[in-house]
Amino acid sequence: RGLELAGLLAVTGLVTYLLFQSRLGLQYVVLPLIMITAWRFGLRGASMAALIASGVAISSAIQGSGPYFGESVLEKMVTLQVFNVSVALTSFLLVCFVGTRDRQEEMSRLYASAQLGNEEKTHFLHMAAHELRTPITVVMGYLSMLSDGTFGAVPDMWRKPFETLMGKTRELNIIVTDLLEASRIEAKALPRSHDHLDLRAVVEDAGNRARARAYLLGAEIAVRVPSDPVPIDADEKQLGRILDNLINNGLSYTTRQPRLSISVSSEGGMALVRVADNGAGIAESERERVFERFHRTSDPAFRNVAGTGLGLFIGRGLAEGHGGSLTIERSTPDQGTVFKLALPLSPAEPARVAEVSSGSGKLSSRVEGPPVEASVA
Repeated sequence: RGLELAGLLAVTGLVTYLLFQSRLGLQYVVLPLIMITAWRFGLRGASMAALIASGVAISSAIQGSGPYFGESVLEKMVTLQVFNVSVALTSFLLVCFVGTRDRQEEMSRLYASAQLGNEEKTHFLHMAAHELRTPITVVMGYLSMLSDGTFGAVPDMWRKPFETLMGKTRELNIIVTDLLEASRIEAKALPRSHDHLDLRAVVEDAGNRARARAYLLGAEIAVRVPSDPVPIDADEKQLGRILDNLINNGLSYTTRQPRLSISVSSEGGMALVRVADNGAGIAESERERVFERFHRTSDPAFRNVAGTGLGLFIGRGLAEGHGGSLTIERSTPDQGTVFKLALPLSPAEPARVAEVSSGSGKLSSRVEGPPVEASVA
């Protein structure tokens, strides 16, 4: 490339000299050569070619040769300045264009490389999670049989280790399931069966599932549902997973006694579920990042909270797969967060929003450990 640049500069100088020896006014014919140099070598080549052309033009103006023959000093100055400005503008514009083109090509290469790496990582996670499920299932099965005495009486000293092993195996199974679902969401290959559901029942079931943990934590969960059905077409298991994750987050990420409020309503053709907690809250700068893969809070108070950082990523992916959304409606540091799950209503009469009475005149039904009291007025 060094020889190529030297050759182009030599040709530019020679052609410029010959053109400025002619009285035909062809000095601008040198511009294509300067453009070629700028195209091939960018700013370095363009500046050197422009400098050579301008130097030859100045020399010709001093000698009064070529296009400057017979001109006054003022006319020579005007002719010279017009030529120099033309050379400078041509070089500058082309260098800018070439620089932009190179940056776009580099960005395209980087994007393609990142996409390829992301696809390979997703494929690896999918394969790894898929292959791990079978041995984990086998391990859980044998541990269960060992624990319940299928292979003989279990010594008392073994019961605690078996319980620990079963718990850790279940945690590992949850992690593998999260990885598998996250990879399916990224590949847009998540299986889904759409059933006609009443969203009230899905929310109440989620509250029932949370009662055992709520009881252990001394937590309070208030559930409010409309008096009329809230019809949706959705995958019940996937909706349950979204709600379970939101409820578990609300129970986990607080330094106070957990209090959650779960409400169902309908607005503008959408069925809405709001899950409000009294947790640590989420800073404005973090409100989109919490939905990214593997994102975990940096708050040291929650460093020991178990999880993969995939829950909200999976939840949003599942919601969007149903034509809906999962967003943070509002959040206040040290006061709590309100998550909003929006899903399209089925073609049916919209639900009338009315809170369930628990029988005591209060406009809520409470989940405070077993049993869960929920009645539909």
